[in-house]
Amino acid sequence: MKRVLSYAWLALGVSCAPSPPREAAAVALVYGDAVGCSGVVVAARTVLTAAHCVAPERPSAVRFAEAGGARDVAVRAVRLHRDFDPSLLRADLAALELAEAAGVRPSPLRERPVGVGEALRFVGYGPPAGTDARAAGRHEGVVVAGPTADALRLTGALLLPCAGDSGAPVFDGEGRLVGVVSRGDVRCLRAAWAMKVRPSDPGLRALLRP
Repeated sequence: MKRVLSYAWLALGVSCAPSPPREAAAVALVYGDAVGCSGVVVAARTVLTAAHCVAPERPSAVRFAEAGGARDVAVRAVRLHRDFDPSLLRADLAALELAEAAGVRPSPLRERPVGVGEALRFVGYGPPAGTDARAAGRHEGVVVAGPTADALRLTGALLLPCAGDSGAPVFDGEGRLVGVVSRGDVRCLRAAWAMKVRPSDPGLRALLRP
């Protein structure tokens, strides 16, 4: 179920312009001719996203926003986190194996835990409310972290992650990946939650193993 969240969308720089290195790794997931979720390149042929974005419906490709326009790379295989629970969205992580190299620098993962109140940035591809899913474009927002046991609680921004932003990367101030967006409140106004991603996590290591 890709659209777990209804969308109250405020644009902050939607574009296909060249991205800074950390943002170039952020991708859209393509289902037919529409964008339904987001993701992030973490290895040459691997994209990390939310598990509910690929089960039961699998994306056909991932899309990169580049100066010359959109570039799609086909998805060859999908792997779900071994502890994924679709009813609770627990361990809501999945890996996409691409048919060819992504051609962008993979996002590095941060090991150090996120601190309460730390400023983070997410980059997602959710479409404006009430529009066709094909109208989606890249946007970003600055959020404040409030860590919980297995997720980051994201608050404190005019633009919070919402529908279409599921699977979006959450970066720290140095461009390192600390989370992947999973869910939010119904109106996308109060809070959103992102799955923590840390290199030492055994479940994540198993998921990303080639």
